[in-house]
Amino acid sequence: MRRGVKIVLVSMGFAVAIGALSGLVDVTPQGLVGATWYGWPFAWRYVIVYPGLPVSYDFMNFLLDVIAWFILIVAIGGFSL
Repeated sequence: MRRGVKIVLVSMGFAVAIGALSGLVDVTPQGLVGATWYGWPFAWRYVIVYPGLPVSYDFMNFLLDVIAWFILIVAIGGFSL
């Protein structure tokens, strides 16, 4: 496998993993009552604080989260694509 392709795949794997782990980070805005937001830098998992209601996911924000982490990983790693 070519080095560039391998770097992209490994970076994307790390970005997806970090994005998924960011779903554990509480980013609820102050003053918001009744819901808890998770995900950083973009909130993509919303938990309504009422028994029996399902957790909702915003997959577009998750995708933006993964893209942001991918760009950051590539920038910090100094990889040249």
